[in-house]
Amino acid sequence: MRMLRISFLGGAVAFIVLAAFVGVLCSSPAAAADGAAKSSAVPPGARSRDAAVSFEQGVLASTYGNHRGAIRHFDRVLALDPGHAAAWFARGVAWAELRELGRALADMDRAIALEPQNAHYYYGRGRTHLLAGDLERASKDFRRAAELGDEDARSFLQASR
Repeated sequence: MRMLRISFLGGAVAFIVLAAFVGVLCSSPAAAADGAAKSSAVPPGARSRDAAVSFEQGVLASTYGNHRGAIRHFDRVLALDPGHAAAWFARGVAWAELRELGRALADMDRAIALEPQNAHYYYGRGRTHLLAGDLERASKDFRRAAELGDEDARSFLQASR
């Protein structure tokens, strides 16, 4: 059995996979209807299915280290659904893996703006701030993630005391 290398932000990938399934299960009929209304040639729900498939492809590409390929898939998701917070976050993780930290943080900021109660997004952004050498912002994000219930953030904060 072949082992995969887990990246610095690899914990975020597991969350993203879970978010993909939750996002598909929780997509609103109104959003699907709105998407269908924008393009009468597209059957109802096809845009959300296309976005879900592209999201899963992006997660797989990122998991196997093809971060540029993952970004292309997440770009497609965001073209179909600009409110897809998990895609913004996942693309940010891929940018962080490529050490494009400005782009990573911008995408993570957008994900947090869309889902401000998501502890995992704060934790991931905190790790990216660490990569950028910004301990103050990292600590702030870890504290917020811990307040929202993220155990990894709590562990980090306790270890850094």
